[in-house]
Amino acid sequence: MNWSAIGAIGEIIGAVAVVVSLVYLAVQIRQSSAVTKSMAIQNWASTSALEKSAVFSDPEFAALVVRGYADYDSLNGIDQRRFRNFYIQTMNSFELLFFQLQNGTIDAMFFEGKKGSYLQLFKHPGAHKLWDLLAEIQWDVRFRAYVDENKPGPTSQ
Repeated sequence: MNWSAIGAIGEIIGAVAVVVSLVYLAVQIRQSSAVTKSMAIQNWASTSALEKSAVFSDPEFAALVVRGYADYDSLNGIDQRRFRNFYIQTMNSFELLFFQLQNGTIDAMFFEGKKGSYLQLFKHPGAHKLWDLLAEIQWDVRFRAYVDENKPGPTSQ
């Protein structure tokens, strides 16, 4: 066996090693992507559960939320602040979900299944009132455009 044959065998072994390394990296990237998506959904679910817990565990706060969505202006100053903070937290969760979709961290079917519960809030005048007051200073322009394009108008109570 001469040196050129040995060199050719070495190149073949090197090429095989590169292919094996690329396959290994592809598997690792796919697994990492799945873990990232799972963590994103888990993070959103935890945030959403905290919001719902705040309402369901306190009847007085639940009544405040109902009143705030029905007629934000009828709330006193402290209750307006409490409702506004709840509303901001809720819409922040929606914005997080929106950008996770944009970044490919969650899939479109998951987003489609969740967006309706956020957009239906706009059937209430209080949601429109706060959106009009806060959207420009509180949320990203891309998210605002999406909400403005998809939110329903308020319905009479």
